[in-house]
Amino acid sequence: MPISRWELTRATTVAIRSGFKARGRIAGAYIAPAVAYQMYPDRLRGADRMMNSGALYLATRGATNLLREFWPEIHRVIRIGPKPRY
Repeated sequence: MPISRWELTRATTVAIRSGFKARGRIAGAYIAPAVAYQMYPDRLRGADRMMNSGALYLATRGATNLLREFWPEIHRVIRIGPKPRY
């Protein structure tokens, strides 16, 4: 399970050249909707919508990272889509 944990961690961290990992994607996932929703009417500007938007972004990013990592094995089993290049 270390590979899948690493892929999910990649969805939330940003590597910097010095080796330090910043949690910039988490902040960006929640700050961007907060800024964008300022143009919406008050009834559509709830904190729950902003939190849902950020959580959906992070979940989608983590799921696509896992799919990319394990696509060759998935393709071998179910045989759909284009043939993966190795």
